[in-house]
Amino acid sequence: MTTTPTTPGRPSRSEGFFTALQHAPVHRSEHRVIAGVCSGLAEKLSIPATVVRVAAVVLGLFTPMVAVYLAAWLLLPDQRGQVHLERAIRGGRGG
Repeated sequence: MTTTPTTPGRPSRSEGFFTALQHAPVHRSEHRVIAGVCSGLAEKLSIPATVVRVAAVVLGLFTPMVAVYLAAWLLLPDQRGQVHLERAIRGGRGG
């Protein structure tokens, strides 16, 4: 296994990527039904979560919304700034 050396004080590419994700303007919400993506988006847009959930279901019938939702679940941080993908890659705790 090879590792890419990093310059002291400069994060690696993956660290920079996950740091950027942790500062995303949208976070997954604790008021969730499945993963908190819709309710987090609703909080950001200041609209009821039910509206976003219904729109997601309708879009899921006609578009690849399921893939977008899964990507958002993996990449959006929760309220504590933890990203599922980062936890899965670095700590083996994706669930």
